[in-house]
Amino acid sequence: MSEGFSGLKSVVEAKLGDMDVRMSKFEKNQRQLRRRAKKIEEKLTSIESNKNEERNYEIMVELKGRKTVRRLRKTRKTVSLARKRMWSRVGKTIRMVRKKTMRRVKKRKTKNLKKTKKTVTLLRKAKNTWRNQMKKIFC
Repeated sequence: MSEGFSGLKSVVEAKLGDMDVRMSKFEKNQRQLRRRAKKIEEKLTSIESNKNEERNYEIMVELKGRKTVRRLRKTRKTVSLARKRMWSRVGKTIRMVRKKTMRRVKKRKTKNLKKTKKTVTLLRKAKNTWRNQMKKIFC
């Protein structure tokens, strides 16, 4: 009878050993998943904090702009004069920058018009040549 229990005992011990190995692998995977989750959370918080900083910076810039307008109104200068005197990043007044952009827009529009005129003339020529060919065939 003791021989039967010893055989059963060895089988149970082997299965318990396998279960320990499986559990250790499972725990290892859990630890890795926790680490990944932590890293992802850290990235998300850093992204959120960066967005908050950008928003705060935009708000600060906006408030500074409002303060300058208020200051100019107090000194009885009109806002339009203040805008004329403001300098852009390039070092030119806003009026000059606007003129340049308008020139670019006009150039682009004239280019597009020229292209459309060319296509229209090409279509007319093609139509005329087709008519001429049809006349030659039927006459």
